[in-house]
Amino acid sequence: MDINSIAILATGVGVLALAAWVFLSVRASLVALIDQLVRLPAATAFFSRVFMLCLTLGAAEKILESRTELGPDANFMEGVWKVASGVGDGMETLLILLLAFLGMMTVLVAVLAGRRD
Repeated sequence: MDINSIAILATGVGVLALAAWVFLSVRASLVALIDQLVRLPAATAFFSRVFMLCLTLGAAEKILESRTELGPDANFMEGVWKVASGVGDGMETLLILLLAFLGMMTVLVAVLAGRRD
């Protein structure tokens, strides 16, 4: 396995681990919020699955987009910097997805909070 394959694999593992961490840390609060607002179990399952799908696809997009063109004589630290750059790009994508989902949930809370008893 050459250094380019190792760098892409390490980037993929890092970005997917980051997406899983974000999903697991936010999931409980998201489910509680949707349960309280919508009061439909199907909506709770739908929104949590859409959130997971957005994070996973965003991470996969950055993995597929990452290109490492290190030469055969590249040093180990050059590979580390490529992996760090790929994980940084993945973090940027996940942040944008989180902000978009947060905006959507804010609109949902604003609209449905007026309907509550």
